[in-house]
Amino acid sequence: MHSQNEKKPRIVVADDHPEVTKTLTKILNADFELVGCAKNGLEAIGAIAQFQPDVLVTDIEMPMMDGIHAARHLRRINCAVKIVFISASSDTEIAGLAISSEASGFVLKSRMATDLVHAIREALAGRQFVSETVDAIVPCSQPWRPSEATEAVTR
Repeated sequence: MHSQNEKKPRIVVADDHPEVTKTLTKILNADFELVGCAKNGLEAIGAIAQFQPDVLVTDIEMPMMDGIHAARHLRRINCAVKIVFISASSDTEIAGLAISSEASGFVLKSRMATDLVHAIREALAGRQFVSETVDAIVPCSQPWRPSEATEAVTR
């Protein structure tokens, strides 16, 4: 898909499960340049500073710092990296938190093989993508506001 002279978009992946990272590498390798991997949000922030990727593909639930807090930190420091969340959970509160953190995408891990490359391409084009089964519950076009209980959890 990419010619020798055409640069592939650069990706950093953050997930605390090695098997998921291995799967992500297989899915992304043909179309993107995987420049860094992280096991938590803190490592992801460091990898972004070091490698300056176009997109961060990050799990939400990780030790030390979760993906949502990492995304909020990146936005606070005006980092322009596109963020695509991956999650095993289709919980609407989790999806809503991800979308409200200025994410470009939310992909269920069960749909990575079919949705992830498309989600990244949409992010790079300045659009937002949400996996179909979550999109029916939390549409992208509708602003999501966390409940007071959810806000308390994320502080």
